[in-house]
Amino acid sequence: MTESNVDMLRLEYPRTALEVYSDTKTDQPTIDLPNPTAWVRLLVTQHQQAQWDLEQLHGMCGDAYNWANRRIVAIERNYQLLTQALEYVYKTAEANTTVSHEWMQSELMRTASAAQKFTTDVWTAITSHDKDQAEKDGHQITRITRLNDAVQFLQVADRKRAEEQQTWNANCEKWAINQQEETERLAKE
Repeated sequence: MTESNVDMLRLEYPRTALEVYSDTKTDQPTIDLPNPTAWVRLLVTQHQQAQWDLEQLHGMCGDAYNWANRRIVAIERNYQLLTQALEYVYKTAEANTTVSHEWMQSELMRTASAAQKFTTDVWTAITSHDKDQAEKDGHQITRITRLNDAVQFLQVADRKRAEEQQTWNANCEKWAINQQEETERLAKE
C-alpha cells in the first residue's frame, strides 16, 4: 500500500524581489513537508501571493518603478521579511529540525505583520496607478481579498505564538516544581 501525500506541502526556495522582477529563480531543490501546520501553509500562500502582487506592481509602474521611493522601499522590506521567514522554514525542513521556540515567539508575528503591511502598501500603490474606474474597482476587490488573507495569517500566527507560549510556560512550571521537589528532598537528607 502506498502512502498518501494529500497532507503534504511542496516547498520551493523563496524568490527575492530582484528574482521576481527579473523573472529568475534560485536553483534549489524542492522540499516536501509532511503534515504542515496551518501557519506554514499560510506563510507559503502569503509569499506566493506577495510574489504575484510584486509582479503586478512592477508591471503597473514599468520603467517608472522608482527604487528610491520610500513606499517601494517599505514594500520591498516587508517582502524581504516574508522571504526570510520562508527561507528559515525551508532551511529548517532541509535540516530535518523543528522551528525554534524563540523564532515562534518573535519572528512569526513579525512576519505576519509584515505580510499585512506589504499587502496594504502594494495594493495602495497599484490602485494609485489605475487610470480607469473599472480597473480600480477590480483591484479594490483583489485588495480586500488579499487583506482578508493577510489578517487570517496574522490571526493564525498569533494563535500559534500563544500556544507556544503556553507550552513554554507549562514546561517552566514543571521544571520549577521538579527543582523545588529536588531541593526539598536534598534538605531532608
